[in-house]
Amino acid sequence: MGWLLRVNRVLGPDPNLATATRFAAALRASGDGPASPARVSQWETGAARVGRRTVRRYETLLGLPAGRLAAIAEALPDGTDPLDPGPALPASPALPALPATSAPGCCWSGPSATPR
Repeated sequence: MGWLLRVNRVLGPDPNLATATRFAAALRASGDGPASPARVSQWETGAARVGRRTVRRYETLLGLPAGRLAAIAEALPDGTDPLDPGPALPASPALPALPATSAPGCCWSGPSATPR
């Protein structure tokens, strides 16, 4: 999860947030909880587990749609700190079943199935 946080921060739309020092200052100014450049580095290198609330703060500060990073964090086994009091993402609805008339993917004979 850490690499995803770092890539989104460093390559994000605001070059001022590309440094851990400025990003930590923005995290502190935006909400609850302390943040330091060292802590940002720990989250982003996997040395410390990041909390759900912090992942959501990353999304907000980086201008990402809500859930863009949080959904991935929830899906990864060690994505977020399970003791973090932040809310978990709501369960997503089940995918609809395919109609009985649909052919399985292995039987499709589209253009890519034709040898060249």
